[in-house]
Amino acid sequence: METKRTNQQKLWRLAGALIDDVLSASDEEILAELDECGGLEALRAEIAADIEAAKGRLGRAKLAAARKAVAAEKRGRTPRRHLTPEQSRRRLSQALVGSPASARLTLAARRGQGVPDEDLDGLVEDASDLGINLGEPTEDSSDSG
Repeated sequence: METKRTNQQKLWRLAGALIDDVLSASDEEILAELDECGGLEALRAEIAADIEAAKGRLGRAKLAAARKAVAAEKRGRTPRRHLTPEQSRRRLSQALVGSPASARLTLAARRGQGVPDEDLDGLVEDASDLGINLGEPTEDSSDSG
């Protein structure tokens, strides 16, 4: 029984023989072969279809990899702490006290006013992701409302 290696060697020899055959053929012989296969336009269309199919496969593979990376990122995150809007506003304003960035903000912005309640948790999480230490809520921010 032949081994896998022997079969692979035979395939390489066959491939080499086919390449040598194509390289040694004259232009007329190549064109005659091309006419037998349907002509140049048919070959171009087949190649274009193969390229489009490859692009589609590549795009799907990239999308699958991106989805996998997003899922892994989500699994690695610590669960969000849901704070009341008042607690979030206090934490943001406490973090900005004495910060050079706070000098460029209006008083309303420093207090978190004008920020919709549904965006506050995201702001606290974004600040944490950026390495801004918001600390733990102070005693006056531990109330529920």
